[in-house]
Amino acid sequence: MSTASTFGSTFLIWEDEGPTSERWWISGARETVAGDRRDFFIAEDDVTEVLVCVMLPQHARRYHILSIVNLADHLSQDRALAAAKAVVAACIEAPNDPVTRQLVQRWRLRRFTTNVWRNLPLALGGFALGGVLGFLVAMFAVSSALVGWPMMAVGLMIGAGAGPVLKYVVDRNAAKAALGPWGRFATATIAAMLGAAVFAGGVFTLFWN
Repeated sequence: MSTASTFGSTFLIWEDEGPTSERWWISGARETVAGDRRDFFIAEDDVTEVLVCVMLPQHARRYHILSIVNLADHLSQDRALAAAKAVVAACIEAPNDPVTRQLVQRWRLRRFTTNVWRNLPLALGGFALGGVLGFLVAMFAVSSALVGWPMMAVGLMIGAGAGPVLKYVVDRNAAKAALGPWGRFATATIAAMLGAAVFAGGVFTLFWN
């Protein structure tokens, strides 16, 4: 479905995607001026429940965020989409509007905070698991006085045994974490490494100093 939006001298024809489309954007338009072109897209951000308006200049490698439209401020997504199209046209007319820049900055901060909060249980679970592993390995090293390759082998065995537990932590937080499978795995793994380093370092500091 095609729609149009105007603001001042700006006129854009939008191509709307259907609800079953697999595209990352729900509406797109193109502006061509003097041989140069700019593509505009409107996408929905599920993390903060807003419509994000972005621009991709010709030959550019990254999208520029123009503005955002809160879905909660409108009665339906169609009305919010219409408002987003008008916002894009307005941003073309006034590209350096300070109010719009502040709006985007606040949205970035809110999205970052939301992502951190959603992934916090996953990170804490990985940190706790790593702490338990680090404590066990450190206590075994202190009590047995093993060093070198034997201690490394024992540590690898304990770490391998914790693999299913780490997978359980990752899978349990799949619905809450705003990350893909690899992102969840990386978050849990890094948190586990930090937890192991903190607890193992604490045990070694207490008993070997």
